Amino acid sequence: MATSSLEGTERKSDRLEAFMDAVLAIAITLPVTELHAPGPTDGDLAAAYLKLAPEYAAYALSVILIGLYWASSHITGKLLQKTDHGYNLLSIGFLAAVSITPFPARPLIEHLGG
Repeated sequence: MATSSLEGTERKSDRLEAFMDAVLAIAITLPVTELHAPGPTDGDLAAAYLKLAPEYAAYALSVILIGLYWASSHITGKLLQKTDHGYNLLSIGFLAAVSITPFPARPLIEHLGG
């Protein structure tokens, strides 16, 4: 009779690192899709860009935070020689939290702006 066990689920950490790099690369790229250039009917170009400052500030905040998460994931990856199923699931949770980072950034920046 077969028994269920997580023994043997250990793998080298390089596969997890590559997966995390891919997800974080997408997460750091997506906020740029929210940026918009001023239109020709927006009047003065400098004033139009100043009006868009919260969008650009939210983008910068998102890139900084995701970049810090990426750097910390590489430090962790260098400390580990192997991962297992449980750690992989925790990593998915980490990636989910990081991927949602850009969405509250703009309301935060707008709130700070008054």
